[in-house]
Amino acid sequence: MRTHAKHRETPFLATIAVLVAVFIHPASALAKVKPVDPAQAAAEQAQILEQTKRSARVGSPHAQFTLANVYYQGEGATPDKLKAFVWMSLATEYGYPDAAKLAKMIFQELDQAQQQQATALLEEYIGNYGKAALETMLLPKVIKENLGYKVRFARVSSRKKKDKERLDPAEYLGDDYPKRDIRELEDRSIMCSGFRDRRRFGFGLARRSYNFSGGTYWGTSYGEDRDYYLYGRDFFTQGSYFGAALPICAQRYFLNAEFDIAPDGTTRNIDMPFSYGLNSRRAIRKVRHYKFEKPTFKGEPVYFSTRIGLGNAGLSYALSKFSIYDRYPRLGRLIRKNKRNVKTGNAIDLYNYALTLIYIPGLRREPNAVEELLTAAAEQGFDEAQFILGMKLYREQKDPEMAVRWIVEAAKQGLANAEYRLGKILLESPWFERDERKAAFWLNRAAKQGYVYALRDMADLHLFAQTSNLHNAGKALTYLTRIERVDRYSPETFYSLAIAHKKDDDKRTAIKKLKKAIYIGNQLGRDVREWKTMLGSWQAKGVVEIEEL
Repeated sequence: MRTHAKHRETPFLATIAVLVAVFIHPASALAKVKPVDPAQAAAEQAQILEQTKRSARVGSPHAQFTLANVYYQGEGATPDKLKAFVWMSLATEYGYPDAAKLAKMIFQELDQAQQQQATALLEEYIGNYGKAALETMLLPKVIKENLGYKVRFARVSSRKKKDKERLDPAEYLGDDYPKRDIRELEDRSIMCSGFRDRRRFGFGLARRSYNFSGGTYWGTSYGEDRDYYLYGRDFFTQGSYFGAALPICAQRYFLNAEFDIAPDGTTRNIDMPFSYGLNSRRAIRKVRHYKFEKPTFKGEPVYFSTRIGLGNAGLSYALSKFSIYDRYPRLGRLIRKNKRNVKTGNAIDLYNYALTLIYIPGLRREPNAVEELLTAAAEQGFDEAQFILGMKLYREQKDPEMAVRWIVEAAKQGLANAEYRLGKILLESPWFERDERKAAFWLNRAAKQGYVYALRDMADLHLFAQTSNLHNAGKALTYLTRIERVDRYSPETFYSLAIAHKKDDDKRTAIKKLKKAIYIGNQLGRDVREWKTMLGSWQAKGVVEIEEL
């Protein structure tokens, strides 16, 4: 787990010693740890240093400041005062505490020839990694005239049989979204009364890492017996309790789902940051198959990201703190602990309690409590709080510019889901200019960490981008082959696989993948007419013998 320290004004050498210790040896700086293998420690140190460099190159002032100290101190890297001065000067552009003073002190330690070299090197780095250069090369450019408009959801009234528009300014789709849609997602049979906490399900906030083809994806996990994630192997299997199938009415659950609503109203890119209880699997399957109202922006269809709470996570009017403590004592103890820890003011504690309020809407809270907690944690530099705050503001459509600033700050620190979301904003947001090159940069960073949706979207850019020099069918096929198994419920993945195999002159496999895309698309309510026409044209050429799935 990365450590985020608050920065105080300290003497020069003390600043270097503290920052190098915390960043390069985070565990030893905070607590005693067991001895580790020197080779393993060196490898971990090199990995952290490489991540610091990656973050510094995209404009993270904390990473730039830390990298300058590493080069000055020479711990973990060859001492280089020239680079120390350059990176410290770049951190100065962001007004980072003590950076200007320390850059001046390092410059004065150089001789005249070194000062000339440092000045020339700084000009080169400013051109590549300076604040203005990075804003031009990597960051989204806002469309000012669109900031006054919001994404709306068109619906057809069953009474008047005419189109209406419903604004969805809330983070949770259910707060202002037509209640009919949320209720249709709820399975009445699983909301029956009389359920008691079996105490089989532990509940604890845990950061888990999922390795995929050499990369790591960080997520938030709840539950000791089972974690239900998008990529779970037994995602649709029937759960059991002590070896026997549970009655459906006993499978009370909490579920928060995050996903994109496509222009046709279908759901894409579903993730479950919080799920608790066996029946959450069944509920998320309903979300996958459900067709929402179509999001529009200035009358044009658009993609929009949202979050909903289902089961007990959607019962803000019925599930109070006391009923939680009575029915789910383990959950109640965790809530008390998170609330008590807020007093520390630590970024992680603030973030954890903000998540508790988000995921358990029945808990009592002050107005804007979630946003205040997340802001306090984000201002301490905690990347996950920055990302959650940015997405909250983005979904609420309060301030898209500020929302994206927070997402950018999280992406600069190497948070994979922030890098992915920034890439999606550069491709799909109605408030920012579409830029495939910038999107490819951020999606590629997330893909290198094994983020499945980023791998798929990078493959799509390699196949369908309007910018022709991004086309690379070979890379697209490599990415899609890696995720074919874990993203097996996405018809878009199999359609892209079909196109990639077609461009690779493997027509037999291309037709098989296209048929599978059509089959899954039909199950999920996708419009597959264009795919069927394409399949018919491929079959009509008579190049290969078609094999049935």
